[in-house]
Amino acid sequence: MYSRFIGLHWIVRRVILAVMFYVIFAVDIGCFPKSDFTVSLMLVSLGGLYLAIGLGRPTLIFIRLLLKVMIILHYWVNR
Repeated sequence: MYSRFIGLHWIVRRVILAVMFYVIFAVDIGCFPKSDFTVSLMLVSLGGLYLAIGLGRPTLIFIRLLLKVMIILHYWVNR
């Protein structure tokens, strides 16, 4: 089964993972009472969905740029 999944096109694999993470998120929100475990599961599934739809790398690059700007501004202002 794993080899069939890996044999799929990379876009199809991302779509399958995104749908799977969204279903986990929706079932977690709709069916289970709120607890630490379900909140953690929700955050992990949303993080996986976020990475599966391709927003993870651009966001990390943007956060890295913001950190560089903040560090430069911090040292430039406090001279």
